[in-house]
Amino acid sequence: MGLLQWHEGARSFVLGYSDDTALRPILVALGGHLVVVVAPLVLVGWRTGSVGAWSTTAALLGASVWLGWVEWTHRGRPGALVAALAGSWIGGLAFAWFCERTGVL
Repeated sequence: MGLLQWHEGARSFVLGYSDDTALRPILVALGGHLVVVVAPLVLVGWRTGSVGAWSTTAALLGASVWLGWVEWTHRGRPGALVAALAGSWIGGLAFAWFCERTGVL
């Protein structure tokens, strides 16, 4: 098993959240938690230039891209997981921009 391959049980567990419509609210909730983590990390990195904040943000982005790649190669097209991850990152960056402009955080 290579670095970019999953055990089939793990793949079916993670991708099951995007297959089963009853589990999609959990996927959305996890995406919301990603927004809550990304926005402060980006703000700290932007305001202080913290290498740790930017490294953590890059690691989270890399994990998100990898999860999307796994779903894309498994299904042959982007699915609900890719949409949830993309929406979470767009929401997190938009929230960070809003907080920077208004001084909320």
